[in-house]
Amino acid sequence: MLVLKRSCSSLTADRHGAFALEFALVAPLFLIALLFIFNLAYDLFTEAVLDNATQSTARQIQTGSAQTASNASDFIQAYFCPNTYGLLDCKNIYVRVEQIDTSTCTDFYDATSGTLPVTGTTLELGDFGGTGADVGPTGCATANSTTGFCNAGPNEAILISVIYAPPNFLGGLLGAANTITYNGNAVSPLLATAGFETEGFPATSMANSC
Repeated sequence: MLVLKRSCSSLTADRHGAFALEFALVAPLFLIALLFIFNLAYDLFTEAVLDNATQSTARQIQTGSAQTASNASDFIQAYFCPNTYGLLDCKNIYVRVEQIDTSTCTDFYDATSGTLPVTGTTLELGDFGGTGADVGPTGCATANSTTGFCNAGPNEAILISVIYAPPNFLGGLLGAANTITYNGNAVSPLLATAGFETEGFPATSMANSC
């Protein structure tokens, strides 16, 4: 009986060691998978918030209720940020508001199908009031200034493009080749656009008009 008891104890100890080894092998992969799932869920949630805020702000421009801002920074703080309800970090929001050239665009709503202004793996936000080269969001829209912001008047075709560029904490895991950077930092940029024609509201004197 004594010999049998010692043998059982030895087998149990060996099995505990096997469990520890298996956990050490599987745990890192499991944790990485969880991080990717959480990151994807956060991106989807953030994209929904960004889209809703863009549509709400576009409606304000369309009705002539957002004409007091003189630059993109004022516009973000006064009009765009309140529509995010505090769910986005306003200092990571970049906005471009411009008039769409309807003489070259047969359907100006095509201008809303933009892409992120990425050169190589670097996010370029010169057209959005940030840093980097000016790359332009679309061939349909006309550039108003180096900041890409103007106040819309009545009966104008307008394009609003919004980029949210929060830090990407998984950048190191994705590898340098697949990581988008801005100002030397890994970011997870999201884009939302809206194209529309403003209503015939009374024209007022506006700084930096389209």
